[in-house]
Amino acid sequence: MERTPLYAKQPILNTDLCTTGYELLFRPTQQLGVINGNAATASVFLNALTLYDPYLLDTSLSLYLNCTFDWLRSDIPLERENLVLEVLETVENTNELIPALTAAKERGFKIALDDFHLSLDTRALLSIADIVKVDVQSMSEGELQKLVRQLELTKGFNGQLLAEKVERYEEYELCKGLGFTLFQGYFFARPEVIEGVKLQSSIVSASNLLVELSKPEPSISELEDWLKKDVILTARILALVNNSHLSAGKEIESIRHAVVLLGLDRLAKVLSIVIMTELTEQPDELVRQAIVTAFAMENIAIEHQVLSPGLWFLIGFFSKLDVLFGLSFDDIFKQIPVAEEIKNSVQHRNTEAARFLSLVESLIIGDWDCLNGNEELEQIVFNCLLKAEQEYLTYCAS
Repeated sequence: MERTPLYAKQPILNTDLCTTGYELLFRPTQQLGVINGNAATASVFLNALTLYDPYLLDTSLSLYLNCTFDWLRSDIPLERENLVLEVLETVENTNELIPALTAAKERGFKIALDDFHLSLDTRALLSIADIVKVDVQSMSEGELQKLVRQLELTKGFNGQLLAEKVERYEEYELCKGLGFTLFQGYFFARPEVIEGVKLQSSIVSASNLLVELSKPEPSISELEDWLKKDVILTARILALVNNSHLSAGKEIESIRHAVVLLGLDRLAKVLSIVIMTELTEQPDELVRQAIVTAFAMENIAIEHQVLSPGLWFLIGFFSKLDVLFGLSFDDIFKQIPVAEEIKNSVQHRNTEAARFLSLVESLIIGDWDCLNGNEELEQIVFNCLLKAEQEYLTYCAS
């Protein structure tokens, strides 16, 4: 599968030159033309925080996310105290901005003012700011010294100074001497472009989920049913649950469990972000196989009267994530705390569910020899797989 830029990350260092966080940056693909700021932020959010970058799971590191005004005043669907919301220099200080930033801080987020220049409008934001980012290439040494003195005299500002676009050692030493405690720029490291497979969810699934969520009493069962039909959307939600530390170390045992942990309000916001990025409607063949495998495993569990059909659905679902994301199962399971039976079935293939999973996978690619002439087993697996194919076709037609 073709790999494409998903986002970039550039380290932010302290005075000891230790990495304290990363700024997450938008990197468009060649196919994209002009893209607005809201869509750029949505793209970074989806690709960096709802996929599987093990480095971003380190809760000791701050993650800096560039935010437009619309994003700042929205209820960002993530609970993560080390998330730093960067107020872009293009964001105007309106009557709505300070209340929006105050609300974000109350949720535990930090606020950074990007590309800062002192003015009447920006001065009013200093009492809220945790970090002020200064472009050292846009100022002379004298201008930097003047700005630092002005900030020191500003009542209510107790934040840190971050020198960005540091390109030479002399600039680092100058800023360090002026009281800057955070640093970013080519002198330390260029942005690292993170590539991966461009995974596309169905805008149909996201829209139908939003319709269900808009009802006075949304049905968890209906939400679960729609998520079962969209392997990529489900993967994003599972990752977001873990990135938000909502699972609190508990093993995720079903899609219903993940929905309950995430909450309906956050789920609605994630779906809105998916739609914002204008993802295509047609899943590719690998996604089709993942959906069919998951439904087939659930059908087999029901046929065998297994207590947790939802667990078997996730076994089928996870069986294709290594190929979809280009990651090992070790990496995936480090980041999503699923039940041990899922790990053992998918990775080690040493459970009863794993035996049926292997049969389903073989039948999907036309290998009937795997049944070894067991007619009873053949009938069960074939019927469950046929039903799964029908469920998939029903989904595509909806």
